[in-house]
Amino acid sequence: MMRRGLVLLGLLVFLFSPVHAQETSDPVKLLFDPYTSLRAHYAVIGQESEFQDNASRIGFSVGVGKSDGIRFLAHVELSIRLIENTFTVNADSRTTSGFIILNQSRDGQVFAPRLGFVGVSLGSYGVVTIGKQWSTYYDVTGWTDQFNVFGGTTSNTYVANTDGSIGTGRADQALIYRIKAGDLSFGLQLLSNNTTNNLFLDGYGGSVRYLVFPRTEIGLSYQRSLLADDVIDGTLGLEDHPEYISFGFRYTGEQLYLSAVLARQTNGDLTIGQLNQLEAPSVVYDDTGLEIAANYKWKKWKGLIGINREWAQVEGLPIDQDFHTESYILGLEYRPFQMAYFYSEFRFDQSVNSFGITAKNVFTLGLRVDLDHHGEKSFTF
Repeated sequence: MMRRGLVLLGLLVFLFSPVHAQETSDPVKLLFDPYTSLRAHYAVIGQESEFQDNASRIGFSVGVGKSDGIRFLAHVELSIRLIENTFTVNADSRTTSGFIILNQSRDGQVFAPRLGFVGVSLGSYGVVTIGKQWSTYYDVTGWTDQFNVFGGTTSNTYVANTDGSIGTGRADQALIYRIKAGDLSFGLQLLSNNTTNNLFLDGYGGSVRYLVFPRTEIGLSYQRSLLADDVIDGTLGLEDHPEYISFGFRYTGEQLYLSAVLARQTNGDLTIGQLNQLEAPSVVYDDTGLEIAANYKWKKWKGLIGINREWAQVEGLPIDQDFHTESYILGLEYRPFQMAYFYSEFRFDQSVNSFGITAKNVFTLGLRVDLDHHGEKSFTF
């Protein structure tokens, strides 16, 4: 036991102690960056209230390579359920994958995979990654996903009550290539996550972003996901493969942040319809969505404001004809320390669900602790 303890202590010292490069012309560098973000809040939903976990996570990234050459990398992130709440108001907390057929096995687990990928950095030639990772579609829609609790819904990021594994959010089983050339940034994404639908690829997409002025950027992203023919034929409202496109703008100032995303999807989102009292089938619909997010920093305070609006096309579908999303977000943060802060967000909701029921307003008051560490070691063989 004493020997094992000494070995473990030595490993921790190696990874976390500040060390300097050895006297060598071409050393190999090991990078290790663990982090955690623990978040919880008190939520008042209409006439009810609940203590909730708010998408807490733990993870780390690893890099191995030479300073000016090829570098191998890996990244792992797990969600943590700090509180066993029955309902969540944060779309980013979902770890359910799939689209028409959802993988529900992860729901309710203490730990669930949010990210997990490996890759290689080719220096000025870009980065290639494989696994579950933030999609190229999110390269643009992530600009408005800036709140502690709300947002990310009408940009078609977290579609079909999932984490966007179909290729719009945290894309599952994806190959992504990203490269930067001056003020332009490009991304290319391929999905290969199903061996039973007689399709060689299961989706493709990409993004392009351009720095128009200092601190001002515009972007365009696209994703098309491919489904089996029998899934398309057997699902109400699904007429073709899901397709998503978004156009975004953002300004990143020292104190002021502004962003907007206009998104359009066809055959790309899912809700529950009602044929009669006994039948409530899954129904796919089209929509156009708008998200606006802004925040302003002042000393230890930050104020946030946002709009989420969705215009759904449901004519001829067994869905309430007033079905839509319309919500307005106000938020406030107070940071007594850089790594920990209090937050509060209020969502004034005028949305109507597929059964014609108006959504309830939601108020949250919570706290968040973010911890991270950078470990670096240079060595030669």
